Amino acid sequence: MLRRMPLAQSPALAALPEHANSELLLRPKQVRSRASLMRILGAAEIVLRDEGLEAFSIARIAELSGVSVGGIYRRVKSKAGLLQAIKDAAMGRIEDAISFALERRKFDDFEALLGALVQAILNSFVRHEALHRILFQIGGSDPAMSARGIKGRAKTRQMFVTSALPLFTNPMAARARLAAALTYDMVSLMFIDRVRADAEQVRDVSWQRLGKELVSAGVAYLLAIDRSLSG
Repeated sequence: MLRRMPLAQSPALAALPEHANSELLLRPKQVRSRASLMRILGAAEIVLRDEGLEAFSIARIAELSGVSVGGIYRRVKSKAGLLQAIKDAAMGRIEDAISFALERRKFDDFEALLGALVQAILNSFVRHEALHRILFQIGGSDPAMSARGIKGRAKTRQMFVTSALPLFTNPMAARARLAAALTYDMVSLMFIDRVRADAEQVRDVSWQRLGKELVSAGVAYLLAIDRSLSG
């Protein structure tokens, strides 16, 4: 059984401002209330990650966070709101990792670009594999969580497309933009299949091997498209 969680160990602290504005969470107006919400979010993520969805209850989160059940309901509208907040935090970490990898440098070729994208996603998924597995499995049956995932992928897809277009011989071509978007979707969706562990073709493939295969496939496709645009 997990003991009460020290506030400093909460994994949700960095993402609190976004969560505090969620329609499923009640906005904290005082520093003390904000600290309690931080405890709640952090404990909720730890319970989901370490004990699973079956153990994910307001009572268990209250036990771990040190905030009473009544105190939780004064700050959170529902258990579904907590799940959505955790998904927001997870997607935010992935978005930040991709942004850091892509937006602070220029790339000389498609291989360097894809290598940076793959490593950013891979690191995020491996670091929080158990949590991501649960979240993506839930997302398939929860419209709100699925919508959050789609929104996050649209944002990061655009980052990748923006970085990829200058590498094409004809960056203004509509087909170049489409090819970059398709390549991003191939990479991100294959990693999602891997973390969900429900796709037989990648379930037993190591993260590193999957990453290398995705870089090779993506580079080959983008180079073929670029040759067709310059021919």
